[in-house]
Amino acid sequence: VSAWNSSMASCSQGRQWRRSLELLAEMTRCEEIPDLLSFNTAIGACKQGASWLGAWQLLLRMQGQHLEPNHASYNATMSACEKATEWACALRLFRTLHRGCAVPDVAAWSV
Repeated sequence: VSAWNSSMASCSQGRQWRRSLELLAEMTRCEEIPDLLSFNTAIGACKQGASWLGAWQLLLRMQGQHLEPNHASYNATMSACEKATEWACALRLFRTLHRGCAVPDVAAWSV
């Protein structure tokens, strides 16, 4: 899993967010199970590309696979929404984070 995550991180740094999503999909096809870091890395790549919808869908997919999103998951998704001027989505995520067990951190408040 770590090799996949490293490859996705490289794509994120190179602003190749679509390739990062392709790697996540390929990982599943190769019967590797994406972990929290895998999803957070792909969400971060979407944030770099201002793909708020991609980040949002990954966050939902995490929950569907019984992975609990953490602050990094929510913050990166909110940041992707903010970069794409999708403020309503960012606020909805913030409220979800605030209503859940997690208390928003400094990064969440700064979006």
